[in-house]
Amino acid sequence: MGSVTCAVHAVVSLRASYGGPARSVPALCDALAARGVRTHLLTIDNAGPGDALLTPRNPAVAVTRVPAVTGPNGLVRWAPRLRHALERAVDDTSIGSGRVVLHDHGLWRPTNRAMARAARRGRLQLVVSTRGMLEPWALAHRAWRKRIAWALYARRDLEAAALLHATSEGEARSLRALGLRTPIAVIPNAVELPAAVTPPDPARRQRQLVFIGRLAPVKGLVTLVEAWALAHPAGWRLAIAGPDEGGHRAEVEQAIARHGVGDSVSLLGPVTDAGKWALLATSDALVLPSASESFGVVVAEALAAGRPAITSTGTPWRRLVAERCGWHVEPTANEIALAIRGLSSLSDRVRAEMGRHARALAQREFSWAGVAARMHAAYDWLLDGGPPPADVRRA
Repeated sequence: MGSVTCAVHAVVSLRASYGGPARSVPALCDALAARGVRTHLLTIDNAGPGDALLTPRNPAVAVTRVPAVTGPNGLVRWAPRLRHALERAVDDTSIGSGRVVLHDHGLWRPTNRAMARAARRGRLQLVVSTRGMLEPWALAHRAWRKRIAWALYARRDLEAAALLHATSEGEARSLRALGLRTPIAVIPNAVELPAAVTPPDPARRQRQLVFIGRLAPVKGLVTLVEAWALAHPAGWRLAIAGPDEGGHRAEVEQAIARHGVGDSVSLLGPVTDAGKWALLATSDALVLPSASESFGVVVAEALAAGRPAITSTGTPWRRLVAERCGWHVEPTANEIALAIRGLSSLSDRVRAEMGRHARALAQREFSWAGVAARMHAAYDWLLDGGPPPADVRRA
């Protein structure tokens, strides 16, 4: 080795409302740059008035925003300067050495085609983080468009990649189920670790279970409201925080009214990053009842905050049970209700002990320094050859 590793990352948006990739990709770039990886982040600048942009904090990370043409729904349709911007980013990052990895994040976006073409033209190693966008639930959304794209170019571009990145073993299995034979690196997302964790104040009159995420059908919120009505835990509130997606908030509001739980369920709307950590600090546990998640970064954030979590079998968080810091149940109202009853029946002391197990798990496996080291090792394997790192699964 000896030469500096260079990486050009592409993500379609850095809008806070875009979800996990808008947070995790800049944070990964920061952590890679801290390891000495020369890092450049390319994004399509489709932010509108009032949109909060999440950008890298490390000044060593170069950032290029490419203007884009968007449709009435705000989705990017075309970025005419993308190819030129990507070629310049590669030249500026590699400084002529050729020792550069292209790392694309997400699917079904203009950045995907541009990165695949740039890799072929420059004979560069391409890594694609699929970010859950090939999970069965995701493929069923706007299915006809994705079937056409898959047949025309998406499958071919993924098969031409040198490495796919999955954030869980379950996501890796989904990729193999599609017939993809490309090597897969299974490396989780990471989260910021708060410097200190304080258990909830046992003198409070009410305990709180919190959901944080997009208000979208895949998140299982209507089922969660039904489960809450079934469990009806005395002395507890359910807080639901996050931005509305496609008008789903109205469906959640209807479910709250239908089940008569308006006195114990709050819809808080979007929260900032600081607000998210404050909300976790004032809650006793997190719930994520999604039908499908490739990772579910908010669960790792709850663990980092020292809070147990109720998760569904649609998420890759089965280990919470073995680690004694949460539940992993079928995404049905009855099963989620049983988990809520189990949580609410525990003493504050036992929940605090689960919180300590949660924090220990986050410290061991979900720090950015540790995740960046694993990604760096995958990059160097692509560039230098030799035995693959332990995280890489070959077909």
